[in-house]
Amino acid sequence: MNDTIGVKTILILTANPASSSRLRLDEEVREISEGLRRANHREQLFLSTTPYKRFLQDKHIYS
Repeated sequence: MNDTIGVKTILILTANPASSSRLRLDEEVREISEGLRRANHREQLFLSTTPYKRFLQDKHIYS
């Protein structure tokens, strides 16, 4: 049996616009990750993060 059946992927794209002050993106992603670790059915969730600029370069991977 495949262990990945029923697993949902949560993709978080991060970006820090040049015209804004520095965002706490790493801290926010860490808080989300910690929350998912405490969640019920956490084995059914997979968290993936990538900078938006990199996503644009590699978006064919996510299609």
